[in-house]
Amino acid sequence: MSNILKTDDKTILSVILYQFLHGKSAYSSFKEFNSVVKDNFIDLDDFEFWFNRFENGKFDEKDDIFSISDFKRMLSDDQHCLRACIFFEYLKENKIKSETEIRDEEVLSVYMRMHEVIDIDYSEFSFCFYRFINRVFNFGHNSEPCSFSDLPLETIRKIVRKLNFPDRCRFRKVSYNLRNIVDDTKIGIDEINIRITKFVIAVSVERLPLAAWISRMEFKYYQLGDTCVMDYSFGRKQFKRTNCLDLASKDLSILLNTSKIRILNIKFADNESFINFENVLTFLNAQIHVKLLSLHVSNAEQVVKILSYLKPGTLESIAVYSFHDRSNHEIVLREGLKMDQWRQAKDMQWYFYEFPLPVKYLLHFCYIWEVKLPYFDPQQFQEIKETLLKQDHIKCWYFTWSILQKVDENEMNNLFGPIEADGVRRLEIPNTNAYYKITVHWLGMSITKENR
Repeated sequence: MSNILKTDDKTILSVILYQFLHGKSAYSSFKEFNSVVKDNFIDLDDFEFWFNRFENGKFDEKDDIFSISDFKRMLSDDQHCLRACIFFEYLKENKIKSETEIRDEEVLSVYMRMHEVIDIDYSEFSFCFYRFINRVFNFGHNSEPCSFSDLPLETIRKIVRKLNFPDRCRFRKVSYNLRNIVDDTKIGIDEINIRITKFVIAVSVERLPLAAWISRMEFKYYQLGDTCVMDYSFGRKQFKRTNCLDLASKDLSILLNTSKIRILNIKFADNESFINFENVLTFLNAQIHVKLLSLHVSNAEQVVKILSYLKPGTLESIAVYSFHDRSNHEIVLREGLKMDQWRQAKDMQWYFYEFPLPVKYLLHFCYIWEVKLPYFDPQQFQEIKETLLKQDHIKCWYFTWSILQKVDENEMNNLFGPIEADGVRRLEIPNTNAYYKITVHWLGMSITKENR
C-alpha cells in the first residue's frame, strides 16, 4: 500500500517538504516517516540533507531562492505532490485506526492539519482521502476528465515546444513543476539578436526551419514613467509600477535558458548597456547553449564575462567587434582565455580594434578569419611557425597589423622561406603531402593549408 512512498522520488520529496513546512525537526520527521512507511529505507542523513536545503530556500541546486510561501505553492499547485501529502496523512490515520474506524470528524481534523500548511480545497482533499479509505491508491481521478497535470511528461514537452516565447513565459509561471519542464525543454533557435542601449532592450528571435510557430518574432522593452512597455510582433503590453530592466532581464533569461541557439548576436551601445545585460545574466540558472557567438563590445573584458556564461563544448565560433579600448584588462583576460569556452572554439574573428594579448592566445583556432595584432615581433612569428609545424588543426589564418609597422623581408624569408614565382611562400609540413601557403603584405599575413 505504501510502496509509492518507497519507489517514487517525487512522492518522497513532496512528503519530506510537507513535513518540513509543518515546522518539525529533521529527526522527528524521520521517525514519523519511517513509522508510517516502515522498512527504514530512508536514513536520518537524507532527512537532514533535505531539511538543510529547504532551510536555505532551495529545492535543487539550479533553483532560485524560494520562500516558505513558494514551497507551499509548490505542493498545492502540483496535483501529484498534493495527493502524495494527502496519502501520507491517510497512512498516518490508518496506522492508528482501520479504514472502517476513521470517522468524518477525524477526516475533517486531518484536513485542518493539512490546511495549516497547504492551501487546499476541502472537496479536493476529501475526494482523495476517501478514495484511499476505499483502497483506491492511484493518484488519478478515474471518474473525472483528465486535467492538464495528469498528462504524460512527454506530451507536456511537445506542447511546450509549440509555444511561442511570450506563452512560454506565462506557462512557466503556472507552477514549479511546469517551470522545470519549460526550463528543461530546449527549443531550437536559429538566431537571437539582442541590442541594448541605455533606454531600450530590443530582441529578435528566428526559429529553426520547420518550427511550429511563426519563424521570426521581435520584442522591445522600454520605460515610460513607472510603466514598462513591451512592444512585440503581435501588439503591445504595459506593466504598471514595473521596472523595464527587471522585466526584460527575467524574460531574456528564460529565452536564453530554454534555447539551443545556433547564432547569438549581442550589441551594446556603451558600458552602461553592458551593465544592464549583466542584470540579465544574474537571472540565468544554466549555461547558455550557443554555437556561434557575435559580440559588439566596448572592451575585451566584457567578452570574457559573457564567455563564462556559455556552455563549454558547444561554442564553435567567436566574432568580436571591439571598440577602441585603452583600459588595462590584461590580467583578467589572461585568466579568462584559459576557459574551455575559448579553448574549444574553432573559429575566430576580432574586428575594429587590436586583439589585446599576444598571438599565443589565438593559436588553438582552426580558422582565424581576421584578427588585428597590436604589434608583431620575431618571437610571435616564431611561435606561429612552431605551431604550424607541430599542430595539424590549422586550416586558415589571417592576421592584420598597423600600417605603421614594417615587415622585415629577410626575417620572413628565414622563417617561412623565400617568395616563389607566384608571389607566395610555401612552408612544407614534414612527413605529409601538405604545405602552408603564406602571403605577407604591408597590412597583414594570410596562411592557408593546402595539399599538393
